[in-house]
Amino acid sequence: NGQKWENIQVKEDSLTGYTGAVFINQETKEIILVNRGTETSDGRDIVNDVQMVVNQIPAQYLSSQSLVDFAQNYAQENNYNFSITGHSLG
Repeated sequence: NGQKWENIQVKEDSLTGYTGAVFINQETKEIILVNRGTETSDGRDIVNDVQMVVNQIPAQYLSSQSLVDFAQNYAQENNYNFSITGHSLG
């Protein structure tokens, strides 16, 4: 559709297995935080999924918080619409 998205931030936490990225579209004034979903071959992801099942805050959620804060601040400072998306349990 001709829209240009630029990756402006990536976070990969080797301890928790969290991976996320922030993309902006300067034409439409949008910012999107994308969370990678569960990889069943990664034990860290399974631990985080189990934490959710037993009603605990998963370590990946805590790990993602700095990226969420970055994207929210960018959106507010630049008057962008902010969205969050993910795959699976992301």
